[in-house]
Amino acid sequence: METNTIITAQSPGKIILSGEYAVLYGSSAIAMAVNRFMTVTIEPFSSEQNEIYVITERKKEKIYLDKLIDTHEKINKRYESFLKGNLPIVSVLENPLDLTKSVLASFILLFEIKKFHSMTIRIQSEIPIGCGMGSSAALISALLLALSGYFRKHMDQRSFIELAIQSENLQHGKASQLDLRTCLLGGGLRYSAKRILKLDLSFLLFFLINTGKPQSTTGECVTQVAENFSQKSIWRSFRRVTSQMNIALKNLNCNLLHDLILENHYLLCKIQVVPEKVKHFISLLEEKNFAAKVCGAGSVSGETAGIVLVLGQLTADVQLLCKQYQYEILLCRNYQEGVKIRSL
Repeated sequence: METNTIITAQSPGKIILSGEYAVLYGSSAIAMAVNRFMTVTIEPFSSEQNEIYVITERKKEKIYLDKLIDTHEKINKRYESFLKGNLPIVSVLENPLDLTKSVLASFILLFEIKKFHSMTIRIQSEIPIGCGMGSSAALISALLLALSGYFRKHMDQRSFIELAIQSENLQHGKASQLDLRTCLLGGGLRYSAKRILKLDLSFLLFFLINTGKPQSTTGECVTQVAENFSQKSIWRSFRRVTSQMNIALKNLNCNLLHDLILENHYLLCKIQVVPEKVKHFISLLEEKNFAAKVCGAGSVSGETAGIVLVLGQLTADVQLLCKQYQYEILLCRNYQEGVKIRSL
């Protein structure tokens, strides 16, 4: 039985310092949660029918249970078609609320929920959508935790991760657990398929620059990189950079970290996920003695690449450069907590 109170869950966004893409080929990766949040609030309301209103900053939609399950089944069929090579990943989720609907349907089916009071699900994001900060993982994590609290259903971490990764695969095609684990645990992580180690990254001085939402999705980028580079030795280079970065972070060696961020950027350029305009922008930052890299999937088309991580303190000349490029500056810090129910 669901609760009659308002439940709010909050999940942090994330950035990747090293290992994006490489983590899909058996390498480890280093990521950290940041203080930009996805917030999901579930509130009951009186109605003669079981209605669900999903409200975002741009959209409001009314959903009925039978229609919700039907949509979920259609999404799963499209994903199966993607796995067979008959459909591009971008066609699996057809509208902006499909991911939310699929997570909601998966939860209802898992716990065999047959009847519930009408409710409003309100989604608010401080995380730029589709720009490499784990917005889909943050949405899935916050929504699942909010649903668990609202319906008073316990999910152990294993079940939570299994349901979450099934949902994120719909968005990205083949998702690692990196984004989800960072959202769940918070702080800094060195992640691999075999183990997860916490890292203290609170000393890092950095800022983020949003070059704009990429023209290609993460799923499209992952697919193209897999087609062109899955058998290449470049993944050994990514693995070495991540290993050395782990040492640099443990030893608080900022000079070595600077050099490794530069090298990671060049490797991302080699796998062709950094558009020319963003490459040029980063080269201008390097002339000012900054180290910078795309910290999401980047893009295999267009001029934008989502979020760029820059080590160091923001200066007036970088602000001017961003203004010239019409890029947004995001001031963030390492966030130690993971997804949680927020007290009202």
